[in-house]
Amino acid sequence: TAFTKFQQKYWKGSFYASKQFENKPDDRCQAMAVLAGMAPKENYEKIHDFLVKGPRYASPAMEKFVLEALCRMGYSRDALSRLRERFKEMVESEYTTLWEGWEYTGHPSMKYKSGNGTYNHPWSGGGLDILLGEIVGIKPSKPGYGEYTFQPDMASFQKIECDVPTPMGNISLKMSKTDNSLDIECESPEGTIGNVILPKEYRVCLIDNEEKSTISAGKHLISFR
Repeated sequence: TAFTKFQQKYWKGSFYASKQFENKPDDRCQAMAVLAGMAPKENYEKIHDFLVKGPRYASPAMEKFVLEALCRMGYSRDALSRLRERFKEMVESEYTTLWEGWEYTGHPSMKYKSGNGTYNHPWSGGGLDILLGEIVGIKPSKPGYGEYTFQPDMASFQKIECDVPTPMGNISLKMSKTDNSLDIECESPEGTIGNVILPKEYRVCLIDNEEKSTISAGKHLISFR
């Protein structure tokens, strides 16, 4: 099969690489192998180690896929650590926009290792998608968020308060995690239906004190135990 041939040709024992790049493997192709469904689960641990300890070639735009791959494999805490590491200088700089490259020069048009760039590139905002889609856990299941799934993964967070912007209005959330539970205040806009998926570390989902898995528009109290 194509899957078997892919493994035989590109898997090098601890990372994926084509023959000409065996001595210079790349974090981007490891992430794409995971997200494309070409990496079997038995390779996840070694891919995780490569993405955590290996070289960083991903640009700010491509970094989103590396972070998403870590979350997909079940390593959301490491995804957060890498996000903090990679975007630290950008977040702490004087600019309020996102950069095309990683290096800060203090000039309106940056010069960095791979060429020229600017400090205003919205497609470098993939980290925000990861925070809302993978950590907060809100993802559209129909266009425009008329129907969405909600499967939070708090990773290393104990509390989260955020608004998830959608064409229907904001989905507002206040989340608080203890040793044994995750309690959430949720307000969903008119015209929406939320399908709540039980996170793997919990056994029961209570919505407004009832065992169910769907929320309609309005305010709700969700508790995972």
